[in-house]
Amino acid sequence: MGVPQNCPLCGSGIQTQFPISRFVWGGQPTQAVYRCEECDIAYVNPRMTEEQHKSFYEKEFENFMDKRGGPTGYWHDPEKHIQRNEPECQRRLKALKEFLPEKPGRILEIGSSSGFMLFPLIEMGFDVVSIEPSLMFSEYIRSRGVTCFNWTDDLLESEELGDGFDLILHYGVLEHVNDPQQFIKQQLGILLPEGKIILEAPCVDDALITVYDIPELENFYWVLAHYWYFSAKSLENLVSKLDCSYEIRLDQRYDLSNHLAWVQNRKPGGAGSFTEILGSEIEAQYKQALIRAGHSDTVVAILNKEK
Repeated sequence: MGVPQNCPLCGSGIQTQFPISRFVWGGQPTQAVYRCEECDIAYVNPRMTEEQHKSFYEKEFENFMDKRGGPTGYWHDPEKHIQRNEPECQRRLKALKEFLPEKPGRILEIGSSSGFMLFPLIEMGFDVVSIEPSLMFSEYIRSRGVTCFNWTDDLLESEELGDGFDLILHYGVLEHVNDPQQFIKQQLGILLPEGKIILEAPCVDDALITVYDIPELENFYWVLAHYWYFSAKSLENLVSKLDCSYEIRLDQRYDLSNHLAWVQNRKPGGAGSFTEILGSEIEAQYKQALIRAGHSDTVVAILNKEK
């Protein structure tokens, strides 16, 4: 297992690359996770080849997620997947309120999975387009009458691109792409003037990794499908090099119940399991405390295209 000669994101040399995990869930013994002291990015090395990447997301992703998270994720049942993700949909919509364009603004979501975010936005009166690599999920989205492409390049070659989009969304996608800088540059190119990109990615400063000492979590968190693990610092390092203005925020998706369940059961799940006892106010205060401490599980970037 060789140490990477350079950071694949910022290019800094071998002297700033340090291993932080020798285990990659779903990966090979030759893979490990490194962190760059220069730009603060953590990353899997080596990553899948482009051919492996395309095949994985088109044909294998649902089986991979079922194996990792269990059957309650409903990765093979789009309608149950939508129901399962209703709380996540509401969390996102609440945060999106201040950024939504005037109706019927054009919105592109990249990585739509079952479409649990798409359909509420359509019901609200927006013109929505989807990009979803999964053959199963993309077929389901199209069956619901929504324009859906499997890859961004497919959209760029289509008349559906039109003049571009007022708002581009992607949640938990940036960590999956080979070249995050080029990925966002491409999106800035199809934004309308004064358009916005809202993106979320898992935060490597997550309290479950940086505060709690749970060996089983260590062997679950680092995963083959996540090429990158961003902090607020590394995400800012990335977007600051792009032709846009930006804001970086932190958010916390998982509740105290989930963290207590990890401590108690040493496995994923448990969201809401202690809420009846703790009360929703304690759950909310815990999330805000992690955000203030810089140990939240989610990092957010709001990118603004200038006129």
